[in-house]
Amino acid sequence: METVDLFILLAGVCSIAFAFLLYKKIAQIVIPGKDGKAYGTVTEYSDEMGKLSEIYDLITNGAKSFLFAEYKICLIFVIGFAAVIFVLITVGSSMKYGALTATAFVLGALTSMAAGYLGMMIAVFSNARCTVGACSPTVGWTESFNTAFRAGGVMGFSLTGIALLSLYTLMILLK
Repeated sequence: METVDLFILLAGVCSIAFAFLLYKKIAQIVIPGKDGKAYGTVTEYSDEMGKLSEIYDLITNGAKSFLFAEYKICLIFVIGFAAVIFVLITVGSSMKYGALTATAFVLGALTSMAAGYLGMMIAVFSNARCTVGACSPTVGWTESFNTAFRAGGVMGFSLTGIALLSLYTLMILLK
């Protein structure tokens, strides 16, 4: 294994590890009413926080349902279009290149779907926590902004790490 291979692998793993650390930092913000816990100075379980918890649960379920329905259609498209790519490349070149091109397409599509899932889930996860942060009378908007910024970092770093590792894997397969 060459130095550049180690660098690529290390960069991908570090990116995913940093995204996980940002996620854990966001997860420290507890939505009041969930398990009877409170966050910072938002200590009272008010009707508003109860509604926040309820809405958070509904949005989480809705996002998962939406992604499940969307990805069923995406998988049908990916499989169908991979077959078209395989046939067209095989006719124009060889079966080997057709299979490799179709594999690259499928890997890219699965990477994109993973990024979409992560993005949707971290957005839903962090939105309620941004609201909790904004409700705090002492840290207020600062905590809310930091939570949103960290959530964007989770998406950015995890996508970068996943993309690096899947492209590296693809390069090894195509070698």
